[in-house]
Amino acid sequence: MNHVADDATSLRVWAGVLAATNGPGSILNWTLDGNPVVPSVVRPLACWTVQGKFPFCSTVVEFKDLAPASEHEVGLKVDNDIVVTRSFRTLPRSIPGDYSDRFNLLLLSCFHSAQDPRGEAGRWIASYKPRPDLVLFAGDQVYLDLPTERDFPDDQAWLEAKFQEDYVNNWFAPGASPADGSGIPEGFPQLLSLAPLASIPDDHEYWNNAPFKASHIENSWTQAGRDRWSAAAEKGFQMFQQGYPGTMGQPRVIDIEPLSILLLDTRSQRARGSGNKPESSTMLDPPRALLGGAGCDALVDWVDKLVASARTARPLYGFLMTGQSLFAPPESALGGKFFDYQLANYEADYRFMLEQIERVSAAGLPLTCLTGDVHWGRVLRADALNRGTVYEVISSPTSLVRSIGVDEMKQVKSVIKGWFGPKDPWPKHPPPKAPPERFGTLGNYRPSLLGTTLDSKASSSMRGNLALMLSFQRLGGSLDVQVDYIPLHRDPEVNAKTRWSTSFKLTAVH
Repeated sequence: MNHVADDATSLRVWAGVLAATNGPGSILNWTLDGNPVVPSVVRPLACWTVQGKFPFCSTVVEFKDLAPASEHEVGLKVDNDIVVTRSFRTLPRSIPGDYSDRFNLLLLSCFHSAQDPRGEAGRWIASYKPRPDLVLFAGDQVYLDLPTERDFPDDQAWLEAKFQEDYVNNWFAPGASPADGSGIPEGFPQLLSLAPLASIPDDHEYWNNAPFKASHIENSWTQAGRDRWSAAAEKGFQMFQQGYPGTMGQPRVIDIEPLSILLLDTRSQRARGSGNKPESSTMLDPPRALLGGAGCDALVDWVDKLVASARTARPLYGFLMTGQSLFAPPESALGGKFFDYQLANYEADYRFMLEQIERVSAAGLPLTCLTGDVHWGRVLRADALNRGTVYEVISSPTSLVRSIGVDEMKQVKSVIKGWFGPKDPWPKHPPPKAPPERFGTLGNYRPSLLGTTLDSKASSSMRGNLALMLSFQRLGGSLDVQVDYIPLHRDPEVNAKTRWSTSFKLTAVH
């Protein structure tokens, strides 16, 4: 897989070896554009052995001193036996200024493989034009806590075996037919092969409402159970999703001038609490309980860079990716036992995040928030007098997870509704929530939805399995952003009625 490198002259590659016969002793021989080469090691070959299986091993390497926005053939031979060749790309240094060219960012979240047995999400997005130049996964790339009705043994070896299988099903799609001559299987592997990618975790990379006790997940009822589950889950993220060195949870900045994207892990750094009955008040309130020290420091440094650029001839435009929406209200104490605490529940860190966003806005720069999580999509803008606009783009889900009991009830309600009028075409998908009336530390930003549809009666929020493509074009010192809805479902009538797009312009306000 093509991971995002720290600069445009490097090509970063993740390689996973399923059932590595020689485990950590496996010999990897690399080629670049047909020539043998020894790449730099970003993350050394590490192996994950579970319950009598051959180890799964992965590594991250980097090829340096290449041209920005260039394509290369990377070959890998494992133990003089397995040969794989893939086509990868470096990122460009900057957004195109040519009217006929754009930079395309694909935003995805929430993929449940069991609800996409035909691999439709990967196949449909892979055939979509234009091709993405960057893919960002905003969380819930796996659902380790499913199926809900199954009681998992409170045993770390068992959990590791189960979690590894979940990741393998998504990353390798065992049994799937190759999508084309490349040998990439249809389904989620196609999404992982589209362009340089980066990802952050959210709760289902752990369990629903992690790191808190969840009423329906018995393993989470004790500190020891949560620790075992967390250790197994984090091993999975590090082996399959982590494309950078060091420990999990590090913030990352992707600069494609004048675009600057901060990926902020708002899940793995959350305060874990202690004991068998962790109290939300003691875990939610302290500063840095949500982002950790590294996350808070990275946010300040990134905002400093944006603000410093505001009155220059080349202002930067920030995009902040988090696992949940910054525009969502806090969850109630009761709701937190059954659903998921929101960013706003962490009062100190949430206020700190809003303050940083407002620093950018006060400097006259727009800022765009990217996220997923909620199982519907939208684009909104929040305006305040004499300040830069704050935008939000939500892309969710890629493949909707099944909610046992709830889905069946929703379908019954839809049928009954259909007796008296139009039935809900998306009974299993939650209805989009209206944006808050106010946003910001003082509530002086007024949010409103963006978007147009072919059906004037349709909502400007999006439902159904979906992806969002953000296309950027430089216009002088500004950026034009086009957002297009990519439907990932089989209802052509609904697709036609709700075909959705919008655009907005990012420019400095002086």
